[in-house]
Parts: sequence; C-alpha cells; structure tokens
Amino acid sequence: MIVYGGLIMTIFGEIGVILPMLGYFNIWTVILPFAGFALGTGFVFPSGQAGGISPYPKMAGAASSMLSCLQMSTAAVIGTVTARMLDGSMMPMAWAVFGMGPVLLLSFYMLVVRNPRSITQPAA
Repeated sequence: MIVYGGLIMTIFGEIGVILPMLGYFNIWTVILPFAGFALGTGFVFPSGQAGGISPYPKMAGAASSMLSCLQMSTAAVIGTVTARMLDGSMMPMAWAVFGMGPVLLLSFYMLVVRNPRSITQPAA
C-alpha cells in the first residue's frame, strides 16, 4: 500500500507543478492535485504507522511517539524551507509536494525493500 500511495502522491505532485507551468492556473488546478496527494497519504500513513509499530509490540507507545515526533519534525523542516521560498504564488508549495512522493518512494526502497528484516514465524 505504501508503494501505491507513493505513486499516487508522485503523480498528483507532478500534476500540481506541471499544470501551472503550462499556464493552466485556476482553483481546480490547485485543489485537485492537492486532493489527490492527500488521497495518496491516506494509503501511506496508516501502513507506515502499522509497519513502524508492529516490530515493537511491548513498547508500542514509545514507538508511536517516536514516529509522531519524526513526522512532525520533518513537517516543520519542510514547512520552514517552503515558507522561505514563498514568492506570492503557490509554486513553492507545489514544488515541496512534488518532491515528497519521490522522496517517500526512495526512502521506502532504501530502508525497507532493499534491507528486509528476517521475520521469524511463531512456533505452532
């Protein structure tokens, strides 16, 4: 689900940048790409939260707190960088959204797909 969500986020992030660059700028060229991006995050966040907590069932509260702290810290850094680039248009925010999908897919590949943990099956 994370890969599908990342692909949806990437596609709608690209649409959100390409349409205004081609001269199509109205309320729908802003709302629809961001709504599609939000749809993609609906696939990513629940699966990521479950995947981050499941290896640590005895300390799920601490694992959940750490994930939330990392999520909010990352959002603060990205928000600060985006705010520094503001030029009176929506393009800095569109570029930030445009970059998040590929960054998600690359980090998911580097951290999870490329280096899977060995999962032991419970004894029957």
